[in-house]
Amino acid sequence: MTVSDERVILTSKDKRQEFASEEIGQALLAGGKLIVLDRDGQELARHDCDLDRRRLADAFDRHGYPSPGRAPDGTT
Repeated sequence: MTVSDERVILTSKDKRQEFASEEIGQALLAGGKLIVLDRDGQELARHDCDLDRRRLADAFDRHGYPSPGRAPDGTT
């Protein structure tokens, strides 16, 4: 995963997804997944994520994105 001021890039073994900063409305952590939503609340990506919640939130905060938090239903 790469987080910069301009974009967020999610990568796995066989898949790469890239989102411009203006596309991203919110990021959530739920059930071991990072879920990226657009500004209308529609899901852009669901990506396996075993990174530390605090480090992940710091990375998003540092680049001006809404911090990944818990899903609205409270799952982690």
